Amino acid sequence: MSEVKNARNEIAAFKAYRNKLKDPAKAVSNRSYMNTKKELDNIVNQLSGVVDDNKAIRIYFGAKNIDNEMVPTMHIVACEILSKETNGDPDESMDYKIPVTEADLAIAETSGNLPAMAKTYPCPPRCPKTNVFTI
Repeated sequence: MSEVKNARNEIAAFKAYRNKLKDPAKAVSNRSYMNTKKELDNIVNQLSGVVDDNKAIRIYFGAKNIDNEMVPTMHIVACEILSKETNGDPDESMDYKIPVTEADLAIAETSGNLPAMAKTYPCPPRCPKTNVFTI
């Protein structure tokens, strides 16, 4: 099965999950997110001094709880590839400036020493034209 067909099947499964949500959770649940190259460049460019081949982004999936319904969210951070497998695929990595502990997070928030995170543009309302992922 192609990667696109596999993605289409997984997206359809998520759509079925979204359709079962009750309002108001269903009303705020997003189908997808768009990110601009500028946003992604801003995230990756925080990794100054890191060679381009070792710069990456990591996408975390989270959730809001709205009326006891889980509504997925997405968060993007810069990531440095620390080592690679023999075939060149990333092996070990480290998220850029993401605190290790809750205490570290509190200190970073107080000092303003947190990384930039990518702005995401959710669908809806910023949905693409119809394609196999959106039907």
